[in-house]
Amino acid sequence: MISPYIYYALVGAFCATWALRARRRSNLLPPGPKPLPLIGNILDMPREKEWFTFAEWAMEWGKLVSVNVLGQTMIIVNSVDVGLELMANRSGNYSERPDIPMAELATYTESMTGAIQYGTYTFFRHRTHIHKAVGTPAAVRQYEEALELEVGLFLGEVMRKPEQLHAHIKHMVGSSIMRIAYGHESQQNDPLIRLANIVMEEFSLALAPGTYLANMIPALTHVPAWFPGAQFKKTAQKWAKNTRRMQDEPFEVVREQMRQNTAQPSFTSRLLTRNPNPSPQEEEAMKSAASSLFGGGSDTSSSSIHAFVLAMLLFPDVQRKAQAELDAVVGPDRLPTFADRKDLPYIDAMVLEILRWHPVVPMGVVHRAKEDDMYEGYLIPKGAILLPNAWFMLNNPDTYPEPRKFDPERFIATETHKPAPDPTDSCFGFGRRRCPGRLLANSSIFIACARILASFNIEKAKRDGKVVEPVIEQTTGIISHILPFECSITPRSAQAARLINEFSS
Repeated sequence: MISPYIYYALVGAFCATWALRARRRSNLLPPGPKPLPLIGNILDMPREKEWFTFAEWAMEWGKLVSVNVLGQTMIIVNSVDVGLELMANRSGNYSERPDIPMAELATYTESMTGAIQYGTYTFFRHRTHIHKAVGTPAAVRQYEEALELEVGLFLGEVMRKPEQLHAHIKHMVGSSIMRIAYGHESQQNDPLIRLANIVMEEFSLALAPGTYLANMIPALTHVPAWFPGAQFKKTAQKWAKNTRRMQDEPFEVVREQMRQNTAQPSFTSRLLTRNPNPSPQEEEAMKSAASSLFGGGSDTSSSSIHAFVLAMLLFPDVQRKAQAELDAVVGPDRLPTFADRKDLPYIDAMVLEILRWHPVVPMGVVHRAKEDDMYEGYLIPKGAILLPNAWFMLNNPDTYPEPRKFDPERFIATETHKPAPDPTDSCFGFGRRRCPGRLLANSSIFIACARILASFNIEKAKRDGKVVEPVIEQTTGIISHILPFECSITPRSAQAARLINEFSS
């Protein structure tokens, strides 16, 4: 029989060895704010607009910052180069999503491309379907006419009711994606577009770090819904119902239209043409891929176009330069089209600056390390959550001087000027989790900006003869929107007004 003294000595040695090994591993982690015993950095974690706090940490601690939240290691990635090396070049280790309880309770991990776990059947079917539809320049070109049409209709609505500009933007972008995803011609206040906007707002909140305590303490998901403080469960149940509706309702409309030979060409009709009798699993993948394309595309592009309008208010010199280019290339007798894009380098650079100046997904979408990894002497432990801080990557003054200045010329090469790094390397995510609809988003923003500037002057609003300075605020969540602001938007000329009326009548 082992002596109790020997037993205690062995247990003590084991604990000491384990503690020493844990301390050595923790010493290898990237730097960051000092954690407290047991709870770690939970008190340091921001509850909203976390990218601003994380940017301050980046300035203090560098490219990689580590925090510990109740035993969970989180690594904030603040450099494009590091993001590309880890999440693109080493994507086999970093393509998984961590467990996000609110996303699971709301069924987003089964239905939304950005939240589905890597390696699953649904993930690969989503990526395949969306890549075929909008993943190449040739694929996107088939939708250019639809985009031009929707922007043209939007111009008419803005001229008739300029005070509702923000609502018109959301409708225009939603209607464009609705036409692409389902062949549906939307009306004002379309219920399907309203539903999609609601679902994407909910999705954004579910994935945002720090918004829900259940995401940091997964054990809370075992608390019954009736228990005090478990309101998040009822919230997730409501979100799941909305998501189910967004998947089923427009898909079934297209299926019925195909039976009656009245369906317009669309992402969904093409899927059903190739596979009219899908298995239940494949049908779910079709439905959720279509709703992801619709929901994600409408929410992100509308955020970018709102940011564009705000930038035109704040930087009128940029607006004048863009309009001068449009006047020289397009002239006053027609609206710009995609065929003009090659001759509009300033407008093209403006699209890049919009993506940089207001990153729609400022904290990217989280990744998870499958196995231990080392980067420049730092340990990234198995199970660590990686948070790509896209906002700081695109607002780092060392990469983009005067980052809060809206300056498209930073992306235009001259004999004496090398263009700044392309923001699409980071604003659309990294590696195998990169946004599959990025080319469509880029085209949507281009044609909207070109046609708005060709048709309207955007100025600060006036009240009682005094200029109203726009209030610059944005929402929290994984997708961040500029909050509505006042502005004056008027036709540039009588000829511009005639063109808008002819197109939209």
